[in-house]
Amino acid sequence: PEERRTATLLAFARRLEALAQDDALDVLFALVSEIVAMSKGAQKKERFRTIKDLDEAALALKEAVDAVFDHELFPDTFPLGRLRDEISLRSGGAGRLSWAKAKVAEVARPPEEDHQEELLARWRTARAFLPDLLASVEFGGTVAAGHVLEALDYLRGVDWSSRSPYLRGAPPAVVGKAWRRLVVADGSGNAAKSNGHRDDDRVDRQAYALGTLEALHEAMRGREVFVEPSERWSDPR
Repeated sequence: PEERRTATLLAFARRLEALAQDDALDVLFALVSEIVAMSKGAQKKERFRTIKDLDEAALALKEAVDAVFDHELFPDTFPLGRLRDEISLRSGGAGRLSWAKAKVAEVARPPEEDHQEELLARWRTARAFLPDLLASVEFGGTVAAGHVLEALDYLRGVDWSSRSPYLRGAPPAVVGKAWRRLVVADGSGNAAKSNGHRDDDRVDRQAYALGTLEALHEAMRGREVFVEPSERWSDPR
């Protein structure tokens, strides 16, 4: 009968759609896993390469701080101008302290950050598939993944042909501590005001997109996001 043939065709088409989405998400999960792992490996290599300079800079700054708190050398009544000069001399000169300060600023990272800067270097890889992914896959999720889904919905409306390095009005909840310094456009990493916004609501386009992609990857790992129809990535509840 015609109705049975139509129902069979629809069921077949739906299964094909489920298989196609499963294959696409399998590739997505594997690809993001790979670029995150590569970024973590690059971060460790860079950390190892710079650890000697960081040690030397930290020791130079420690010598200066030790001198500041040595009340026998410099009592509270010691003139501030002379204190700076004496500490510079005892720490190898003003040039050494300036170098140490600059080196720490260059190499040291906030404790909550790990591989995010190295992941930014792989933006071209993510840029090649992210717009198509957002246009073709509709994600659902649990309440715990609400911030990820909100960010994906926002990115779905982004003009990817724009040359602007910034986005405006992006939902901030997806930006965790590890990405905050890189995402906030002024580089300050300042938290939003009580109303959820800063005076300047710009965010770095690449950092925000990659932070959202990494959050999506983690939500996929925890089965907090899903798609329909699907066999391997459907709602597990």
